Amino acid sequence: MSASLLSRLLQALLVLLVMSFLVYGLIGLMPANPIELMAAGSPTMTADDIARLKALQGLDQPLVWRWWHWLRAALSGDLAIRG
Repeated sequence: MSASLLSRLLQALLVLLVMSFLVYGLIGLMPANPIELMAAGSPTMTADDIARLKALQGLDQPLVWRWWHWLRAALSGDLAIRG
């Protein structure tokens, strides 16, 4: 009984990890990020400003790395949505 329960819990954990990555990946595949949308509405924003804001929000990192940081923060209780 306990082996079956442990097996089901591990399967559920794996499904949650895969689904969180897929959803995070689909959000990451959107054509524009919030920084680019903000830059499109502000003609005074320079390319250096855009690069600095992307680095500040972590949008210059690979998608897997951003997901990993989000997952670690979510597991520690920080559920804020970041790029």
